[in-house]
Formats: sequence, C-alpha cells, structure tokens
Amino acid sequence: MKKILFLLVGFTFYVGTTNAHPPVEYRGEIAVGYSIVLDDINRLNLHTVQGVAIGEYMASGLGVGLDYGEDWSIPIYLNVKGFLPVTDRISPYFSFDVGIGISNGYGSSVICTPAVGVGIGRFIVQLGYNVQEELGALQIKTGLVF
Repeated sequence: MKKILFLLVGFTFYVGTTNAHPPVEYRGEIAVGYSIVLDDINRLNLHTVQGVAIGEYMASGLGVGLDYGEDWSIPIYLNVKGFLPVTDRISPYFSFDVGIGISNGYGSSVICTPAVGVGIGRFIVQLGYNVQEELGALQIKTGLVF
C-alpha cells in the first residue's frame, strides 16, 4: 500500500512540475510597413524578428530591418511581445523594440518603438511610434508569423 501511495504522490509531483513550465518554441516573423516621419521624409520598412515564443502569452527575439526614405537605416533591436489571446485565432498584443539604428544620414543612434497590434492566425497588424535620434515616426506594419 505504501508503494502505491508513494507512486501516486510521485506521479502527481511529476505531472505538476512538467506542466508548470511553459513550452518554448521557435517564432519568426517578417513584416512590411510604412513610417510617417514628423517633419522629415517618410520611410518604407522591411523587418524580420527571429526568436522564441514562451507559452501563449510572451515572445522575444532579435530583429533586423531596412528602413528606406531619402536615406536608409538598418535597425538592429531586441523585440519583446506580450499577448492577450481572445480566441485561438485572435490575439491582441503589446510590442516593445529597443536597439540601435545605423543610418547613412544620422550615423548610429538608439531606437525605441512601443507598439500595439493584433495577430489573426498567422497575420499581424501593428501600429507603433518609432523614436530614433530626434525623429519620431508613426509606424504601421503588417506581416506573417512562421
């Protein structure tokens, strides 16, 4: 009887601890967008983020992109997203990027982009505000998650 009780307690402990850790899996995304720069030239954006999804509520990764207007900029940044799943297919999220932008017009500078968006299946739509150097831009993106 003691052996059976010991096995049941051990099995319960095993199941409880294995389900306590959220699954970590690869998550990649590619997005195109348009930045409306205040008092300057607007820019086209092509960005990709490669990283991991941590459960269904968080993702993090390294992003790199190309922003092109009158000059070009290559942003390299850390991206963190927090999700609030509504259904299996619809998931609003908050996104935050912080990194460095290398530009032929402004040199290197710190970038910061808070944004909100929604994932619908494998598609994402995002609206954010990008700050680089002294420029601010309203950024609209759409893309695919894979």
